[in-house]
Amino acid sequence: MKGTDHFRVDVRDGMKLMEKLWKTTSGICLPRYVADMPGTKGKVPLQPASLL
Repeated sequence: MKGTDHFRVDVRDGMKLMEKLWKTTSGICLPRYVADMPGTKGKVPLQPASLL
């Protein structure tokens, strides 16, 4: 989508941020961390146990 590149972060940096949120925030308040992976039909949810 045009004009959204400034929202993109490196996956490793995003995982570090999400790990902090997972430790300090209630599950209902957590955003879903997803990646738009090439060759997939949609976004892929990323979690601490996800392989990079």
